[in-house]
Amino acid sequence: GGRHDKQVVIQSDSNGEPRRWQIQRQLELCALLKDNFLITVTGLNENKVFPDYVKNLTGKQTVKQYFATIANADIVVSPDSSAVHIAGCLGVNCIGLYGSVNPSLRAAHYPSVNTIVGKGRCVMCNDWQKNNCYGQKNYPTCLYLISARSVYNKIVEAIW
Repeated sequence: GGRHDKQVVIQSDSNGEPRRWQIQRQLELCALLKDNFLITVTGLNENKVFPDYVKNLTGKQTVKQYFATIANADIVVSPDSSAVHIAGCLGVNCIGLYGSVNPSLRAAHYPSVNTIVGKGRCVMCNDWQKNNCYGQKNYPTCLYLISARSVYNKIVEAIW
């Protein structure tokens, strides 16, 4: 099996506003993945911006279907949300994207979860605090600074 039979699941959203990896970055990651991976996007809120080569399940799944999507992934990419915890509990490879919250508080006990931490000026701000970047164009800055290329490289490293 080559890369193209590997399933990447992207968690598109998070209920915590400071924990969301921007759609722009998700689209950039999809473009990097499209020639070598199967891509599924999931999340609670429907989002119609994803291209046709992406299986878009946003806003369309029951909780049982959501768990099954994560369980069947080769790797999950997710901001700090339920997808990280589900993947971690199931032993599914996962890349957790963090900035406002210290990942050692959330993902350290899941061996299958690798983390990337954004490098914003106010990291870690404990996302309930409205610190330096709140209201700025690329809020939250810490997650915006996580490039699609760095996530792509971590995907390749984690599953090969």
